[in-house]
Amino acid sequence: MKTRLSGWFHDPNYEWERFKEKTLMWVAWKMPRKITYWCAVRVMAAATKGEYETQIVPELLAIDTLSRWRKERPVYP
Repeated sequence: MKTRLSGWFHDPNYEWERFKEKTLMWVAWKMPRKITYWCAVRVMAAATKGEYETQIVPELLAIDTLSRWRKERPVYP
């Protein structure tokens, strides 16, 4: 259900999703650097296994790493 709010259409579901995303970003930025480092290592390891085991790690782009991670473990069902 959308309601008109000061010239723009306002979707309460959008606001809730935005709140959740901002909360996750806040938590991510507050994480200790060592934990963040090991999370990155885990994502890189997952992006270079299975069908991608021949991947040369220094040539792996961040966007490819994230898409492989998401493909293996979907964030949103």
